[in-house]
Amino acid sequence: MGDEMTDKDRIEAYSKLSEQMYKQYNDRRELEWRIHVAIWTFLVAIGYLVVTQHLQPKYSVFGLLLIIPLHAIWCIKIHIGEFLDQHHSIGYRRAAERLIAHRGTSIAPKQETLIDDEKPLLPPPEVQNIFDSYWWWVAVEAGTTALITMAIIVLAWQSNPIGK
Repeated sequence: MGDEMTDKDRIEAYSKLSEQMYKQYNDRRELEWRIHVAIWTFLVAIGYLVVTQHLQPKYSVFGLLLIIPLHAIWCIKIHIGEFLDQHHSIGYRRAAERLIAHRGTSIAPKQETLIDDEKPLLPPPEVQNIFDSYWWWVAVEAGTTALITMAIIVLAWQSNPIGK
């Protein structure tokens, strides 16, 4: 009998889990941006070496081009983790809210959560539609890597053409 959780214990547990998942989401986002900046800095450093040291571009092109799909795959994987963290955080919060809303009543209220998030303040629909998909974000992240890589290849070829 003493092992049963009270509503108060459940609310506290759901709240702690929600906070934990929210913190994990934020930590993952910070890590994501640190790694993006590290990859782009690494590419620029490699590009500087390739161009200033007149290394043969044909030897470095394969390695440079390999970074683009690897970075895109990593972006997708980290975004999936972020989505899951955020989803669980919201789910735990809503579970706590339902317990709070239903406390002391024998009839379930119409409202599932304490927050009226059915009509949140959102940007205009045309702007929101652009950002609904996360694929544009992966395209920006991996696209930046692709642009830096292509710039390095072009500069390397201009500074040291094949056969020179």
